[in-house]
Amino acid sequence: MLHDGLMEAHNWPAAVAIWLAFPGSELNNPDFPHELHTALRRADIPAERLTLKLPETTAMPINTDGLLSLAGLRDLGVGLVLTEFGGAIASLSMLRRLPLTAVALSPAVVGGLPEDREDAALVRAAISMAHVLGISVVANGIATDAQRGWLAGLGCAAGIGPLFGAPMAAAKLGRWLRGD
Repeated sequence: MLHDGLMEAHNWPAAVAIWLAFPGSELNNPDFPHELHTALRRADIPAERLTLKLPETTAMPINTDGLLSLAGLRDLGVGLVLTEFGGAIASLSMLRRLPLTAVALSPAVVGGLPEDREDAALVRAAISMAHVLGISVVANGIATDAQRGWLAGLGCAAGIGPLFGAPMAAAKLGRWLRGD
């Protein structure tokens, strides 16, 4: 599936970032960075264009091999984002252990913004902590201009959600990007 996604993205404009799900079964595979490097070369895609999404629930049972695999991916230039942050079970110390480039806030904490005081406090703290650690923040589930503006005001680097458009399959996105 990862290889198929890379081959599909090969024809996208170079300015388009590629975010793919991290195959959880590969987390503790010490050969995965090499295998991904080979797939990127075959698809003629620079590693810096790729970000792998790592769900909190996949990252929690990580062992030393998994940490080494993630470090190998970062050494290639591949971005790593911890997804569903704030909506599951991640410990704050995980942010220091994992070689992340970003965290993606869970729609569970973004949905009540900016009105819900508790969600607002959690998101404010998460963004501040991520910035101190040199990690950018992406908000998942942005549905209103008020949420977008509030998050941007806190330094949230990017957002996804219904405000920006519905999810679409890679092939459909490719056609949309080409103007077909």
